[in-house]
Order: sequence, then structure tokens, then C-alpha cells
Amino acid sequence: MSARWKVYGIAVLAVLLVASHLYVYFQGVEANPYITVSRSVPKWSEAKSTKRWKKAKKVTVPCVNVRAVVPNDHSQPLGPRPSGDLVGTSKSDITFPLLLGEWELDPMPWGGTAQATLDESGDTHLATLPNARPFLEVGRLREFAAWYGLGPMGSTWALSYQQDILRLGPAWLRGRAEFGKIRSDYEPTWKAELGVAFRF
Repeated sequence: MSARWKVYGIAVLAVLLVASHLYVYFQGVEANPYITVSRSVPKWSEAKSTKRWKKAKKVTVPCVNVRAVVPNDHSQPLGPRPSGDLVGTSKSDITFPLLLGEWELDPMPWGGTAQATLDESGDTHLATLPNARPFLEVGRLREFAAWYGLGPMGSTWALSYQQDILRLGPAWLRGRAEFGKIRSDYEPTWKAELGVAFRF
């Protein structure tokens, strides 16, 4: 196979890889948004109560003035929702603020929304909705590393700095600078590089 056809083959594979990721991104994939480069369709999920909350002693307090709204059709959480006006009279012996629940939250690296609800039995619930991964993002990850190794040519060492510059869909534009020795009897060398990485 000639060198020209090898280059064509690699180019076609790269185009197909990028196109497939962009297609999946724009179609929306119901997947965990924290472990995939493909765009996900976030869903409401009910947060789990912590072990401390499950073991805590629960008490019933007199009815107090509670302000509640019924969510519209576009923002309904999975958890129970109040069935009507929750209005009563305050009691002077209640200490505020009242602890209504304690939950363990899933990671939401791009923010999100939380809704607290109260059901007919008096139990409280929390539902969360993470924001979808944006298509365009400025890099935030920076890395400094020191390396040391042994090989057939002797010992090697290097100092490196890497920086995420910009993300477009699944593709990251990255920068890297390195200074070190590739073998013990060589002079130290340095290099600076720009590259594109696909994370999935």
C-alpha cells in the first residue's frame, strides 16, 4: 500500500470519528454526562438520603406556614409533589431553621437545578437535574509533572507542563511544554507542542 493511500485512510478514519461524535452529541444520548464526551439528555433523579439522616430521630412538629408551588409540566421532578396549599399556624416553641432532610448529591460539574418537595405523609424529597455538557468550553485543567525513569540508554528525567486550551465537542486543543534529559550522557533538551486529543 502506498504512502498516499495510508494518509487517505487515516484521514477518512479521523473524519468518521469526529462526525460520529458530533452526530451523537447533537442527537442527545441518555448517558451519564460525567463519563462521556457525548452530549446527554439530563433527567430528574431523586437524591438519596444520607445514612445519618436515615438513623436520625424524627419528630412531628405542629403545622407552620409553608409556601409551595406546583411545578409546571416542564420541570416536574421524579419525587412526590405537594397536593395542595400547605398553610397552618406557627407555634412559638419551634426552633428555626428546621432540618427537613439531608441528601447525597451526584456530581454536577456544569451546575444544575434542585427541587425540594413535601409529600402527604410529611416526608421531604430532593430531586436534581444536572446541566448538559456544553458544546464549547474553555480549558480549565492544568498539569505539572516531574518524571524519572530507567531504560536501555540509561536514566531519564523530565519536567512537563500541560494545559487544556479549548474543547469543541469531544475534541480538546492542548498545549504541552517539556524540559529534561532522554539519557544520562546527553545534554538537556526542551520542546513545546500543540495537539488535539479526543476524550471518550
